Amino acid sequence: LTKTTSTNYHDYDVETGKEYSYYVQAYDKAGNLSVATEVVSVYMEPDLVCPTIYLYDPDENSLLRGDIEIDVYASDNCVLKNVKIYLKNIEGEKELIKEEDVNAYNKSIRFDFNTAQYEDGVYQFLIVAEDTAGNVSEKAISNCIFDNTLPEKVTNLKGEATEETITVSWNSVPEDVKYYCVERLAKDGELYNSHFYVY
Repeated sequence: LTKTTSTNYHDYDVETGKEYSYYVQAYDKAGNLSVATEVVSVYMEPDLVCPTIYLYDPDENSLLRGDIEIDVYASDNCVLKNVKIYLKNIEGEKELIKEEDVNAYNKSIRFDFNTAQYEDGVYQFLIVAEDTAGNVSEKAISNCIFDNTLPEKVTNLKGEATEETITVSWNSVPEDVKYYCVERLAKDGELYNSHFYVY
């Protein structure tokens, strides 16, 4: 199996739920080989620990549009087998949007996802991690709202001048508007180098 000058050896090529047997012999500097030790058998207890999942992006209850980044991390005391990420709609229907085979103790998964290919509504990102012993963990990013619908066009734009100022006004848009962006054009029709935000 191996040669070592130490008096111990760590065997990582093992699986839980199996028994492994070992013996040791010593070589001297002249190449003489000692009699083998008694055989020792060691049973690896079954791994019952589920993987741990950490969710970084997006946050729960997020309002999302267009391209977003999904960032998750999974780890295990044994070895991870795979990590799957599903998109789940409000009716409970799931779609696999990312799957990665791992074969390591931990895995960071970060990728871009476009919400515009789905209808507006409430969704959940469900992350499922499985280790090589068959233990499975699930964790969800809940109540993510996809909103890719543009606000209605602003109407009834008017301008009024006084001696010191110009007031621009318009009708309110009948939906959840965060703010209005007012742009000013130069005389040549080019965009004036300034932005005005109205909250």
